Amino acid sequence: MTKDAINQAMAELDGWKLSPSAGYKWTSPDGKRELRLPHDYTEDLNAVARVVGKLRVGHVINYRMRLCEIYTGCGDAYIDATAAQRCEAILRAVGKWVEG
Repeated sequence: MTKDAINQAMAELDGWKLSPSAGYKWTSPDGKRELRLPHDYTEDLNAVARVVGKLRVGHVINYRMRLCEIYTGCGDAYIDATAAQRCEAILRAVGKWVEG
């Protein structure tokens, strides 16, 4: 997936909604803010952690397994994985990762 595609998919999981009527700006979950793109999730561990907190329990378990696969080892995966690696693991866990 491209960085833009990852960020868009993560923004949707974070609760942001893309509004074509507002010039394709993203509307915050509370409806009070509009942005071009809420965050660069591939660089922001705090934004990724917020998304993890919104996942269902089954997805969190799958995310942790995927993170171990991507990081190639569970020992330090939860501490040392980059934001981009975490994004990939989340998107794979929820079935939104697109190869290519």
